[in-house]
Amino acid sequence: MTDEELDNLIKDMSGQLKQLTDDPERKLTKQERKDKYLLAAKIAAVEKIKAAREKGNLNQEIRASMDYNLLVEYGHRNPLLFNYIRSQTRWFGF
Repeated sequence: MTDEELDNLIKDMSGQLKQLTDDPERKLTKQERKDKYLLAAKIAAVEKIKAAREKGNLNQEIRASMDYNLLVEYGHRNPLLFNYIRSQTRWFGF
């Protein structure tokens, strides 16, 4: 992904996150809380990719890219599954 694509992705996800939290008086449903958690985690992963790219640290960029891909693939199924897979990949040195 280019830096421009990363910026657009962050803007899109930030807009979606803002839509979830617009009305502070209304409580979020379980699915909305899950979506909010996943969007925040995806934004953090994309920002890590961008920061690692700016520093020129390829290892951190690859790690953050793996985290983002895991979130996209497995995050909606179960957020705990993402954390488990992430811990296992760290165990093997990825």
